[in-house]
Amino acid sequence: MLIIKTQYGNFGHPKDLMHYMEDESLSWLHVKVEYCFEEVFDKDMSFKDVSKWVSIFISPIASTLEDAVKWLRTGGV
Repeated sequence: MLIIKTQYGNFGHPKDLMHYMEDESLSWLHVKVEYCFEEVFDKDMSFKDVSKWVSIFISPIASTLEDAVKWLRTGGV
């Protein structure tokens, strides 16, 4: 289970976070991501970073959630 934690609440998918940032006109926020209750990363992200994350999430680069998490752990966004 993927959990995206921010100061504005928790999200289950990067796309949900991106839409929230658009709706609230947020240009950056602090993001802590957990997968199966293990911390993946904890950092500040810009709207551009989140948009890039959405574009590659479950894509040819990351075809599964596990691949997406692996990509994030190795530097990702």
